Amino acid sequence: MAKGTGRVTSVDVARHAGVSQTTVSRTFRQDPRVLPNTRKRVLQAADELGYYPNLVARSLITTRSGIIAVTVPDVENPVFTAIITSLHEVLQARNLKMMLFLERNFEQGPHDVLATGLPVDGVIIASANRHSPVVGEIQARRIPALLMQRDVDGVDIDRVMPDNAQGCRAIADHLVSLGHTRIGMITGSPFTSSGSGRHKRFEEALAGHGLAMDSRHVMTSPPTFTDSAEVVERFLDLPDLPTAVFCSSDAIAVSLLDKCRRLGIEVPRDLSVVGFDDIGPAAWTSMNLTTVRQDIASQCEIAVMMLMGRVEGLDHSATAVDSPVELIVRGSTGPPRSVSPGDGAHHRAGAPRPGDDGVSDEDDAG
Repeated sequence: MAKGTGRVTSVDVARHAGVSQTTVSRTFRQDPRVLPNTRKRVLQAADELGYYPNLVARSLITTRSGIIAVTVPDVENPVFTAIITSLHEVLQARNLKMMLFLERNFEQGPHDVLATGLPVDGVIIASANRHSPVVGEIQARRIPALLMQRDVDGVDIDRVMPDNAQGCRAIADHLVSLGHTRIGMITGSPFTSSGSGRHKRFEEALAGHGLAMDSRHVMTSPPTFTDSAEVVERFLDLPDLPTAVFCSSDAIAVSLLDKCRRLGIEVPRDLSVVGFDDIGPAAWTSMNLTTVRQDIASQCEIAVMMLMGRVEGLDHSATAVDSPVELIVRGSTGPPRSVSPGDGAHHRAGAPRPGDDGVSDEDDAG
Protein backbone atom coordinates (compact mmCIF):
# COMPACT_ATOMS: atom_id res chain seq x y z
CA MET A 1 0.00 0.00 0.00
CA ALA A 2 1.07 3.59 -0.58
CA LYS A 3 3.09 4.71 2.41
CA GLY A 4 1.01 6.62 4.98
CA THR A 5 -2.21 6.50 2.96
CA GLY A 6 -3.53 2.96 3.31
CA ARG A 7 -4.49 3.14 -0.37
CA VAL A 8 -3.84 0.11 -2.53
CA THR A 9 -1.58 0.90 -5.50
CA SER A 10 -0.67 -0.84 -8.74
CA VAL A 11 2.60 -1.89 -7.08
CA ASP A 12 0.61 -3.83 -4.46
CA VAL A 13 -1.45 -5.51 -7.19
CA ALA A 14 1.68 -6.42 -9.16
CA ARG A 15 3.29 -7.98 -6.10
CA HIS A 16 0.11 -9.90 -5.22
CA ALA A 17 -0.34 -11.19 -8.79
CA GLY A 18 3.33 -11.94 -9.33
CA VAL A 19 3.68 -9.66 -12.35
CA SER A 20 5.32 -6.33 -13.13
CA GLN A 21 3.68 -2.96 -12.47
CA THR A 22 3.77 -2.35 -16.23
CA THR A 23 1.63 -5.45 -16.76
CA VAL A 24 -0.91 -4.17 -14.25
CA SER A 25 -1.11 -0.85 -16.06
CA ARG A 26 -1.47 -2.57 -19.43
CA THR A 27 -4.24 -4.78 -18.05
CA PHE A 28 -6.35 -1.81 -17.02
CA ARG A 29 -5.71 -0.11 -20.38
CA GLN A 30 -7.13 -3.17 -22.16
CA ASP A 31 -3.73 -3.66 -23.85
CA PRO A 32 -3.95 -6.68 -26.23
CA ARG A 33 -0.37 -7.64 -25.36
CA VAL A 34 -1.54 -8.93 -21.97
CA LEU A 35 -2.29 -12.66 -22.17
CA PRO A 36 -5.80 -13.74 -21.06
CA ASN A 37 -4.52 -15.82 -18.12
CA THR A 38 -2.30 -12.97 -16.95
CA ARG A 39 -5.15 -10.48 -17.26
CA LYS A 40 -7.38 -12.76 -15.21
CA ARG A 41 -4.72 -13.06 -12.49
CA VAL A 42 -4.23 -9.28 -12.32
CA LEU A 43 -7.97 -8.57 -12.14
CA GLN A 44 -8.40 -11.19 -9.42
CA ALA A 45 -5.56 -9.65 -7.40
CA ALA A 46 -7.07 -6.18 -7.84
CA ASP A 47 -10.45 -7.45 -6.67
CA GLU A 48 -8.98 -9.16 -3.61
CA LEU A 49 -7.06 -6.03 -2.62
CA GLY A 50 -9.85 -3.58 -3.47
CA TYR A 51 -7.78 -1.75 -6.06
CA TYR A 52 -9.19 0.81 -8.48
CA PRO A 53 -6.97 2.52 -11.06
CA ASN A 54 -6.28 6.21 -10.55
CA LEU A 55 -7.55 7.76 -13.78
CA VAL A 56 -6.00 11.13 -13.09
CA ALA A 57 -2.57 9.62 -12.47
CA ARG A 58 -2.92 7.44 -15.55
CA SER A 59 -3.72 10.46 -17.71
CA LEU A 60 -0.42 12.07 -16.70
CA ILE A 61 1.44 9.05 -18.07
CA THR A 62 -0.63 8.08 -21.12
CA THR A 63 -2.20 11.52 -21.91
CA ARG A 64 -5.53 9.65 -21.89
CA SER A 65 -7.94 9.43 -18.95
CA GLY A 66 -10.61 7.31 -20.66
CA ILE A 67 -13.17 9.91 -19.51
CA ILE A 68 -15.63 11.71 -21.79
CA ALA A 69 -17.44 14.75 -20.37
CA VAL A 70 -21.12 15.14 -21.26
CA THR A 71 -23.06 18.35 -20.61
CA VAL A 72 -26.88 18.54 -20.58
CA PRO A 73 -29.14 21.44 -19.52
CA ASP A 74 -31.54 19.43 -17.35
CA VAL A 75 -32.76 15.94 -16.55
CA GLU A 76 -36.48 16.76 -16.37
CA ASN A 77 -36.83 16.75 -20.15
CA PRO A 78 -36.79 13.04 -21.14
CA VAL A 79 -34.80 13.85 -24.29
CA PHE A 80 -31.73 14.54 -22.18
CA THR A 81 -32.21 11.54 -19.91
CA ALA A 82 -32.36 9.43 -23.08
CA ILE A 83 -29.14 11.05 -24.31
CA ILE A 84 -27.43 10.34 -20.99
CA THR A 85 -28.53 6.70 -21.01
CA SER A 86 -27.56 6.08 -24.64
CA LEU A 87 -24.19 7.81 -24.34
CA HIS A 88 -23.39 5.83 -21.20
CA GLU A 89 -24.12 2.57 -23.01
CA VAL A 90 -22.06 3.50 -26.07
CA LEU A 91 -19.12 4.74 -24.01
CA GLN A 92 -19.23 1.71 -21.71
CA ALA A 93 -19.01 -0.58 -24.73
CA ARG A 94 -15.75 1.19 -25.61
CA ASN A 95 -14.42 0.87 -22.04
CA LEU A 96 -14.79 4.62 -21.52
CA LYS A 97 -16.23 6.49 -18.55
CA MET A 98 -18.78 9.30 -18.65
CA MET A 99 -18.48 12.43 -16.50
CA LEU A 100 -21.84 14.21 -16.42
CA PHE A 101 -22.28 17.98 -16.05
CA LEU A 102 -25.71 19.55 -15.51
CA GLU A 103 -25.63 23.02 -17.06
CA ARG A 104 -28.83 25.01 -16.60
CA ASN A 105 -27.65 28.40 -17.83
CA PHE A 106 -28.85 28.58 -21.43
CA GLU A 107 -27.58 32.13 -21.87
CA GLN A 108 -23.96 31.39 -21.07
CA GLY A 109 -23.51 27.72 -21.89
CA PRO A 110 -21.39 25.04 -20.19
CA HIS A 111 -18.85 26.32 -17.67
CA ASP A 112 -18.29 23.56 -15.10
CA VAL A 113 -16.59 21.30 -17.62
CA LEU A 114 -13.75 23.84 -17.79
CA ALA A 115 -13.75 24.96 -14.16
CA THR A 116 -13.12 21.49 -12.70
CA GLY A 117 -9.75 21.10 -14.38
CA LEU A 118 -10.26 17.34 -14.44
CA PRO A 119 -8.62 15.45 -17.31
CA VAL A 120 -11.12 14.45 -19.98
CA ASP A 121 -10.37 13.00 -23.41
CA GLY A 122 -13.25 14.84 -25.05
CA VAL A 123 -16.52 16.68 -24.49
CA ILE A 124 -20.02 16.07 -25.87
CA ILE A 125 -22.02 19.28 -25.45
CA ALA A 126 -25.83 19.11 -25.46
CA SER A 127 -26.41 22.26 -23.39
CA ALA A 128 -24.87 25.14 -25.35
CA ASN A 129 -26.80 28.15 -26.52
CA ARG A 130 -26.50 29.60 -30.03
CA HIS A 131 -23.84 32.12 -29.03
CA SER A 132 -22.04 30.18 -26.30
CA PRO A 133 -18.44 31.45 -25.93
CA VAL A 134 -17.48 28.37 -23.93
CA VAL A 135 -17.38 26.16 -27.01
CA GLY A 136 -14.66 28.39 -28.43
CA GLU A 137 -12.82 28.21 -25.10
CA ILE A 138 -12.93 24.41 -25.17
CA GLN A 139 -11.53 24.43 -28.69
CA ALA A 140 -8.81 26.91 -27.67
CA ARG A 141 -7.67 24.39 -25.06
CA ARG A 142 -7.47 21.81 -27.84
CA ILE A 143 -9.98 19.52 -26.15
CA PRO A 144 -11.81 17.39 -28.75
CA ALA A 145 -15.48 18.38 -28.65
CA LEU A 146 -18.77 17.73 -30.41
CA LEU A 147 -22.22 19.36 -30.31
CA MET A 148 -25.46 17.39 -29.94
CA GLN A 149 -29.09 18.59 -30.14
CA ARG A 150 -28.17 22.28 -29.79
CA ASP A 151 -26.00 24.06 -32.33
CA VAL A 152 -23.70 27.05 -31.84
CA ASP A 153 -23.34 29.82 -34.41
CA GLY A 154 -20.01 30.52 -36.05
CA VAL A 155 -17.86 27.67 -34.69
CA ASP A 156 -16.01 25.09 -36.75
CA ILE A 157 -16.87 21.95 -34.82
CA ASP A 158 -18.35 18.50 -35.35
CA ARG A 159 -22.07 18.31 -34.68
CA VAL A 160 -24.87 15.70 -34.63
CA MET A 161 -28.37 17.20 -34.83
CA PRO A 162 -31.90 16.00 -35.52
CA ASP A 163 -33.05 17.13 -38.96
CA ASN A 164 -35.29 19.95 -37.74
CA ALA A 165 -36.11 21.12 -41.25
CA GLN A 166 -37.36 17.66 -42.25
CA GLY A 167 -39.42 17.34 -39.08
CA CYS A 168 -41.01 20.78 -39.38
CA ARG A 169 -41.92 20.18 -43.03
CA ALA A 170 -43.60 16.91 -42.08
CA ILE A 171 -45.63 18.63 -39.36
CA ALA A 172 -46.72 21.47 -41.64
CA ASP A 173 -47.66 19.06 -44.43
CA HIS A 174 -49.68 16.95 -42.00
CA LEU A 175 -51.63 19.81 -40.46
CA VAL A 176 -52.36 21.44 -43.81
CA SER A 177 -53.53 18.12 -45.25
CA LEU A 178 -56.07 17.94 -42.40
CA GLY A 179 -57.45 21.34 -43.37
CA HIS A 180 -55.76 23.60 -40.79
CA THR A 181 -54.90 27.16 -41.78
CA ARG A 182 -54.90 28.87 -38.36
CA ILE A 183 -51.86 27.28 -36.77
CA GLY A 184 -49.90 28.41 -33.72
CA MET A 185 -46.66 27.39 -32.04
CA ILE A 186 -45.16 27.15 -28.57
CA THR A 187 -41.42 27.24 -29.14
CA GLY A 188 -38.45 26.67 -26.88
CA SER A 189 -35.79 29.10 -25.75
CA PRO A 190 -34.76 31.65 -28.40
CA PHE A 191 -31.20 31.21 -27.12
CA THR A 192 -31.04 27.61 -28.36
CA SER A 193 -30.99 26.24 -31.89
CA SER A 194 -33.68 23.70 -31.00
CA GLY A 195 -36.00 26.54 -29.96
CA SER A 196 -35.23 29.28 -32.49
CA GLY A 197 -34.27 26.80 -35.21
CA ARG A 198 -37.54 24.86 -35.11
CA HIS A 199 -39.47 28.11 -35.00
CA LYS A 200 -37.71 29.33 -38.15
CA ARG A 201 -38.02 25.99 -39.97
CA PHE A 202 -41.72 25.71 -39.15
CA GLU A 203 -42.39 29.23 -40.45
CA GLU A 204 -40.58 28.30 -43.66
CA ALA A 205 -42.57 25.09 -43.99
CA LEU A 206 -45.88 26.91 -43.55
CA ALA A 207 -44.79 29.56 -46.05
CA GLY A 208 -44.40 26.76 -48.57
CA HIS A 209 -48.16 26.29 -48.22
CA GLY A 210 -48.87 30.01 -48.45
CA LEU A 211 -49.55 30.26 -44.70
CA ALA A 212 -48.13 32.39 -41.89
CA MET A 213 -48.69 32.25 -38.14
CA ASP A 214 -50.39 35.11 -36.31
CA SER A 215 -47.79 36.53 -33.89
CA ARG A 216 -50.39 36.32 -31.10
CA HIS A 217 -50.42 32.55 -31.59
CA VAL A 218 -46.65 32.15 -31.08
CA MET A 219 -45.30 31.87 -27.53
CA THR A 220 -41.96 30.92 -25.98
CA SER A 221 -41.64 28.37 -23.19
CA PRO A 222 -38.94 26.46 -21.31
CA PRO A 223 -38.94 22.89 -22.69
CA THR A 224 -39.84 21.10 -19.44
CA PHE A 225 -43.08 19.75 -17.97
CA THR A 226 -43.04 22.02 -14.93
CA ASP A 227 -41.68 25.26 -16.38
CA SER A 228 -44.01 25.22 -19.39
CA ALA A 229 -47.21 25.19 -17.29
CA GLU A 230 -47.61 28.98 -17.11
CA VAL A 231 -47.06 29.49 -20.86
CA VAL A 232 -49.44 26.66 -21.73
CA GLU A 233 -52.13 28.27 -19.58
CA ARG A 234 -51.65 31.65 -21.28
CA PHE A 235 -51.83 30.01 -24.71
CA LEU A 236 -55.11 28.26 -23.93
CA ASP A 237 -56.55 31.52 -22.58
CA LEU A 238 -56.25 33.15 -26.01
CA PRO A 239 -59.64 34.55 -27.09
CA ASP A 240 -59.09 33.34 -30.67
CA LEU A 241 -57.38 30.00 -30.15
CA PRO A 242 -55.95 28.56 -33.39
CA THR A 243 -57.18 25.17 -34.57
CA ALA A 244 -53.74 23.54 -34.31
CA VAL A 245 -50.49 24.11 -32.42
CA PHE A 246 -46.97 22.79 -32.86
CA CYS A 247 -45.00 22.49 -29.61
CA SER A 248 -41.26 22.43 -30.29
CA SER A 249 -40.75 19.73 -27.67
CA ASP A 250 -42.90 16.88 -26.40
CA ALA A 251 -42.43 18.11 -22.82
CA ILE A 252 -44.35 21.28 -23.73
CA ALA A 253 -46.94 19.30 -25.72
CA VAL A 254 -47.62 16.88 -22.85
CA SER A 255 -48.07 19.82 -20.47
CA LEU A 256 -50.49 21.36 -22.97
CA LEU A 257 -52.52 18.16 -23.36
CA ASP A 258 -52.79 17.82 -19.58
CA LYS A 259 -54.09 21.38 -19.30
CA CYS A 260 -56.57 20.82 -22.14
CA ARG A 261 -58.03 17.89 -20.25
CA ARG A 262 -58.38 19.98 -17.09
CA LEU A 263 -60.11 22.82 -18.97
CA GLY A 264 -62.44 20.57 -20.97
CA ILE A 265 -60.81 21.46 -24.31
CA GLU A 266 -61.30 18.48 -26.60
CA VAL A 267 -58.23 17.29 -28.52
CA PRO A 268 -58.21 17.16 -31.50
CA ARG A 269 -61.77 18.45 -32.09
CA ASP A 270 -61.12 21.84 -30.48
CA LEU A 271 -57.34 21.88 -30.91
CA SER A 272 -54.88 19.64 -32.73
CA VAL A 273 -51.53 19.26 -30.95
CA VAL A 274 -48.16 18.15 -32.37
CA GLY A 275 -44.87 17.69 -30.51
CA PHE A 276 -41.26 16.94 -31.35
CA ASP A 277 -39.00 14.17 -29.94
CA ASP A 278 -41.34 11.18 -29.29
CA ILE A 279 -40.52 10.81 -25.60
CA GLY A 280 -42.08 7.93 -23.65
CA PRO A 281 -45.23 9.72 -22.44
CA ALA A 282 -46.12 10.69 -26.03
CA ALA A 283 -47.29 7.13 -26.70
CA TRP A 284 -49.35 6.79 -23.51
CA THR A 285 -53.02 6.23 -24.29
CA SER A 286 -53.94 9.27 -22.23
CA MET A 287 -51.61 11.47 -24.33
CA ASN A 288 -51.62 9.74 -27.73
CA LEU A 289 -49.49 12.56 -29.11
CA THR A 290 -48.71 13.08 -32.78
CA THR A 291 -45.03 13.94 -32.83
CA VAL A 292 -41.71 13.80 -34.65
CA ARG A 293 -39.52 10.91 -33.59
CA GLN A 294 -35.76 11.38 -33.45
CA ASP A 295 -33.42 8.41 -33.06
CA ILE A 296 -31.43 9.33 -29.95
CA ALA A 297 -29.59 6.00 -29.80
CA SER A 298 -28.32 6.37 -33.36
CA GLN A 299 -27.28 9.98 -32.75
CA CYS A 300 -25.27 8.90 -29.70
CA GLU A 301 -23.52 6.11 -31.61
CA ILE A 302 -22.51 8.56 -34.34
CA ALA A 303 -21.47 11.23 -31.85
CA VAL A 304 -19.13 8.93 -29.92
CA MET A 305 -17.63 7.52 -33.12
CA MET A 306 -16.94 11.03 -34.44
CA LEU A 307 -15.56 12.31 -31.14
CA MET A 308 -13.24 9.36 -30.62
CA GLY A 309 -11.89 9.90 -34.12
CA ARG A 310 -10.83 13.37 -32.97
CA VAL A 311 -9.42 11.98 -29.73
CA GLU A 312 -7.33 9.52 -31.73
CA GLY A 313 -5.91 12.32 -33.81
CA LEU A 314 -7.95 12.30 -37.01
CA ASP A 315 -7.58 15.72 -38.62
CA HIS A 316 -10.26 16.77 -41.09
CA SER A 317 -12.76 19.56 -41.56
CA ALA A 318 -15.71 19.73 -39.20
CA THR A 319 -18.52 17.30 -40.02
CA ALA A 320 -22.22 18.08 -39.59
CA VAL A 321 -24.66 15.17 -39.39
CA ASP A 322 -28.42 15.77 -39.70
CA SER A 323 -30.05 12.69 -38.21
CA PRO A 324 -33.27 11.68 -40.04
CA VAL A 325 -36.56 12.06 -38.18
CA GLU A 326 -40.02 10.60 -38.70
CA LEU A 327 -43.55 11.93 -38.17
CA ILE A 328 -45.56 9.61 -35.90
CA VAL A 329 -49.29 10.27 -36.36
CA ARG A 330 -51.43 9.49 -33.32
CA GLY A 331 -54.75 10.74 -32.00
CA SER A 332 -53.91 14.31 -30.99
CA THR A 333 -54.37 15.64 -34.55
CA GLY A 334 -57.47 15.70 -36.73
CA PRO A 335 -59.48 18.01 -38.98
CA PRO A 336 -60.54 21.38 -37.53
CA ARG A 337 -64.15 21.72 -36.48
CA SER A 338 -65.10 23.51 -39.69
CA VAL A 339 -63.73 20.65 -41.81
CA SER A 340 -65.36 17.25 -41.80
CA PRO A 341 -63.60 14.04 -42.92
CA GLY A 342 -65.96 13.87 -45.86
CA ASP A 343 -64.58 17.17 -47.20
CA GLY A 344 -61.28 15.56 -48.08
CA ALA A 345 -59.39 16.03 -44.83
CA HIS A 346 -58.46 12.78 -43.16
CA HIS A 347 -58.02 11.30 -39.71
CA ARG A 348 -56.66 7.85 -39.00
CA ALA A 349 -59.71 5.63 -38.46
CA GLY A 350 -60.00 4.10 -35.03
CA ALA A 351 -57.20 6.18 -33.51
CA PRO A 352 -58.00 6.77 -29.82
CA ARG A 353 -58.11 10.40 -28.79
CA PRO A 354 -56.37 11.66 -25.66
CA GLY A 355 -58.32 10.73 -22.56
CA ASP A 356 -61.04 8.77 -24.41
CA ASP A 357 -60.64 5.68 -22.23
CA GLY A 358 -60.06 7.46 -18.93
CA VAL A 359 -56.66 5.83 -18.45
CA SER A 360 -54.39 7.91 -16.22
CA ASP A 361 -50.78 8.79 -17.00
CA GLU A 362 -49.67 6.71 -14.05
CA ASP A 363 -51.47 3.64 -15.38
CA ASP A 364 -49.87 4.04 -18.78
CA ALA A 365 -46.43 4.48 -17.22
CA GLY A 366 -46.76 1.09 -15.59
